[in-house]
Amino acid sequence: MSTDPNLGQDIRNALSWAIALGILIMLIGLLAILQPYVAAIAATLLVAWFFLLSGVARLIYAIQTRKEGRFIFKLLASLLYFVAGFSLISQPISGSIIIALLVGVAIALKGALQIVFAFQMRPHSGWIWMLLSGFAGIVLGILIWSQGAIASAAILGLLFGLELLFDGLGLTLFAWAGRHALQ
Repeated sequence: MSTDPNLGQDIRNALSWAIALGILIMLIGLLAILQPYVAAIAATLLVAWFFLLSGVARLIYAIQTRKEGRFIFKLLASLLYFVAGFSLISQPISGSIIIALLVGVAIALKGALQIVFAFQMRPHSGWIWMLLSGFAGIVLGILIWSQGAIASAAILGLLFGLELLFDGLGLTLFAWAGRHALQ
């Protein structure tokens, strides 16, 4: 057991930051819900830039390690990242449909992991909020996936906003319950 008299205050401070982060995530989620096309296009362009930056990093790596072998494969990997990035930039709506499918899978998997985490936190107060947030993530992930190629950019933006809203709500309520338990 710790004898640090500030430990309780440190935990309360950390939980306060978690509450603030949860509220911020909820606000971003609300903005995405209010502007789903903007959210979907922004997410697609962000992913495109990550691909382009990864392409640059892979190109630099390929050039710096060209004497170690497999230069052509490293160069092709770099080119693949560039093509993916430029494709998303040039066709952001089509890209958002593809990303919708991938995001659906990722949200469902994150929800499943959150459920596992909730059961690990079960003896602590507020664990139920993490559990509900995890189930919401699975439902939203399945909903995104079920739309398939018919999904529009608006659905991606809306569901992404809902995921952020539920994620922020789960974090906020879990941290709030933890603060309440410390009092």
